[in-house]
Amino acid sequence: MPHSNRLLELDALRGIACILVVFFHFNVNQPDAWHWLNLGVAGVDLFFIISGFVIFYSLERNHNALDFFVSRFSRLYPAYWVAVCITSALVLLNGGTVHLHDFLVNLTMLQGYFGVEDIDGSYWTLGIELFFYCLAILPFITNTVKWVEHFIWISLFLVYNWHYWGSLYAPGTHAKISNSAQFLNHAPLFFAGIFFYLIGFKKATPDRYFGVLCCFILSCYLHNFFGRSQWVITIQEHVWMLLAFFGTFFLLLSHQLGFLVNRVSLFLGNISYSLYLIHQRISTEIIRPWLQHHLLPHMPNLIYSLIMLACSIGVASAINFWIELPAMRFLRQNWKRLKTKFEVKQESVLPL
Repeated sequence: MPHSNRLLELDALRGIACILVVFFHFNVNQPDAWHWLNLGVAGVDLFFIISGFVIFYSLERNHNALDFFVSRFSRLYPAYWVAVCITSALVLLNGGTVHLHDFLVNLTMLQGYFGVEDIDGSYWTLGIELFFYCLAILPFITNTVKWVEHFIWISLFLVYNWHYWGSLYAPGTHAKISNSAQFLNHAPLFFAGIFFYLIGFKKATPDRYFGVLCCFILSCYLHNFFGRSQWVITIQEHVWMLLAFFGTFFLLLSHQLGFLVNRVSLFLGNISYSLYLIHQRISTEIIRPWLQHHLLPHMPNLIYSLIMLACSIGVASAINFWIELPAMRFLRQNWKRLKTKFEVKQESVLPL
């Protein structure tokens, strides 16, 4: 697979993953919803695999840990802060409650580690992503990238043993820690993304293919261990979704996903982060009740879902266009200028 600044197929996959999650949230617990839409709960699994793939790609392109930190911060936080503020304001205007303490802690994106409720239910994955970023950058900081596959194998072994033996002999402690450090419940998906990256961009080896297989098996095993999917779909349904996601990445590596790339999928991929952040609570707690009680009572759930999707895409597009992209450009460009200025100053004080 050739290197490129942006893999269009991955952008399309982001858009698809986001739509899966969005329609799941719009239809969950609705009496006339189609059950198969519940399969969208597994869309976050696809996001996690994509993250494992993309973050390693990004790490190898950044020159140091600070470059990576600025890159991730500029990508995640400005749009997130705006989404938190918009959601909080609309909930308050609608007569709901958002405590100041919860609001401030949510701004850190680390609320899950402090036992604070997410202002929007979709935020639960963000703390997991941040944990993975911190974990992924360690080999680059410690100059041990060549050992990264060994670290993954050790991590997979530890994750399996933690869940197997912990649930048997220390169920209380196991549950408490697994609920706080939720990366433990989804780690194989991120590691699968890394293996896919190594196969596609480095070298396809039997060990790496076997690594993908182990990640798949362990992800299936973890269905019943504190993931969200276990409450919505059966393990059989989850396994089929995971098969589809892992199979999709094999198609990606063999250049067979070009048919997914079009204006719609790329547009959804571009706004997927903002759409993910803004769609759930506003739609299900404000827009749907307003539609049901005032504007369009007694309509099929599909109609409500399409209207909520249109509203969510509109707000997400505005956040993406006015906040996410400009803030990302501004922060990254100023960081480059600051680095250049610092390097020039360093050179000017070097002895002749």
